[in-house]
Amino acid sequence: MDYDNDLNNNSNNSEKEKIFEKRYIDIKNEFKSFQYLFEPYQLEIEKKIQRFENQLSGNKEIINELNRNIQQEKSEKQHLINQFKEIHSMVLLMKNKLDASEKEIKLLNLKNEELTLDLQLLRQQQQQQQQQQQKE
Repeated sequence: MDYDNDLNNNSNNSEKEKIFEKRYIDIKNEFKSFQYLFEPYQLEIEKKIQRFENQLSGNKEIINELNRNIQQEKSEKQHLINQFKEIHSMVLLMKNKLDASEKEIKLLNLKNEELTLDLQLLRQQQQQQQQQQQKE
């Protein structure tokens, strides 16, 4: 419809109001038709938006859980590293003690050999003295 021609041809206010009212009703009807036409698409889009929001919420929960697991693993890893460092320090101390013990054993063995030789020498001297006494 050509509303502009109708408005120009009718100079009466009452006629103009009727034309405006008819135009308003036509626009309103077109809008409703447009709404009905796109309502299923709008509902589908709203469903998809809701699904994506639910997925996003679920993904956020998964990400938070993964972050908690990562933090826990980091903590456990650090604890293991600290334990390893402590064990390593203890191993070094034990190695030093072992080395010291080995050196002490070597010294004791040498002392034992020395004492054994001294004992043999004393026995020999004693035997010699006994032999001399027997000769006299």
